[in-house]
Amino acid sequence: MITFKQLTYKNFLSTGDSGNTIYLNRTPSALITGQNGAGKSTMLDALCFGIFNKPYRNINKPQLINSVNEKGCLVEVIFDINGTEYKVERGIKPNVFNVYRNNVLIPQDASIRDYQQKLEDILGLNYRAFTQIVILGSARYQSFMDIPTWERREIIEEILDITVFSRMNTVLKTRQDTTKAELEDDEKQLSFYETRLSAQKAIIENINKRTKQSADKVQEEIDRTNGEIKLVRANVEAIDSDMAAIHQPDHLVRNLRESVSFGKHEVREVAKRHREKQERITFYQREADCDVCGQEISESFKNEKVIELEKEKEILEQEVVPRVREKQQEYVDQLAKAEKVASEIQDLKLKKSEENNQLSTLENYMVTLTNNLTVDTSDSDMEKARS
Repeated sequence: MITFKQLTYKNFLSTGDSGNTIYLNRTPSALITGQNGAGKSTMLDALCFGIFNKPYRNINKPQLINSVNEKGCLVEVIFDINGTEYKVERGIKPNVFNVYRNNVLIPQDASIRDYQQKLEDILGLNYRAFTQIVILGSARYQSFMDIPTWERREIIEEILDITVFSRMNTVLKTRQDTTKAELEDDEKQLSFYETRLSAQKAIIENINKRTKQSADKVQEEIDRTNGEIKLVRANVEAIDSDMAAIHQPDHLVRNLRESVSFGKHEVREVAKRHREKQERITFYQREADCDVCGQEISESFKNEKVIELEKEKEILEQEVVPRVREKQQEYVDQLAKAEKVASEIQDLKLKKSEENNQLSTLENYMVTLTNNLTVDTSDSDMEKARS
């Protein structure tokens, strides 16, 4: 639950350098009245500007600066989310944008847009949802049923925190497109083999229509075909032998990939622990008061904690990190080896399939020759039937 506690702004629109501070949580409800131009809407503009870098009303950003002072525009918004206090500082001339969590500055990203997105993720609302749900004013409010369908969907997803389903839908669409492309390729392959089969059937029918040939010529072709069949079968046996020699469990590659993924997670966790210890060291070196209770920390205690954290960081750097990385590299090497073996097995399976297809063709051809010992056909016709 979000509770807005305080809004402070100065040199903002008609407000001068002395500034205004409005406490938003002192009473459950409050009525603000005043003449036109007294600054009622200025409070809404300041609140929106402080959080989203744009006012509630349609006002250009340079016009937000007080026209008399022309500098020092600053807005501070303090709010609470489930017991955690946040403060946002945003200003113009100079440009300021800081977000604090319990009075500790949240590290800023290189991009202002990424830092703004981080703030909106904390709130769980973007500008559009905020001005449709939190602030209802005549300057920008639009009936929920009047806004476009995609914007209504975004607002509902933001409120219910179900944006993950939209991302899942995008992933599923991508997979669907990939599957569709693979299906089209398979259909092309099927069409190719059907055409080839049709051509073979046409040749066999043509042979059956020819006049019978001498038994010696057919027998010679039968003997030659038998030799080819034996050769193909020997090739299949050799492939089976090769596959048996490099056999590995089907789940090995999947398990190793999971191990590599887990190893990466371990590396990130160790790096996180190292970073947290460095942050605590920096805290004890720079700060004088406890960040939890606010009491002053003695120098001796800070020195003890720094030494203790330095030792823990050294253990991470000299023992844990090398061990985790070595283990991760072992998984990577094993995965590369397993994937290579899997690729070799797949190649052998494909080769075996091709040999079996050739064997099937030869055996069918042998049946044709046996049933048509007296069919008179040319050498070229027989070669077509075998191909």
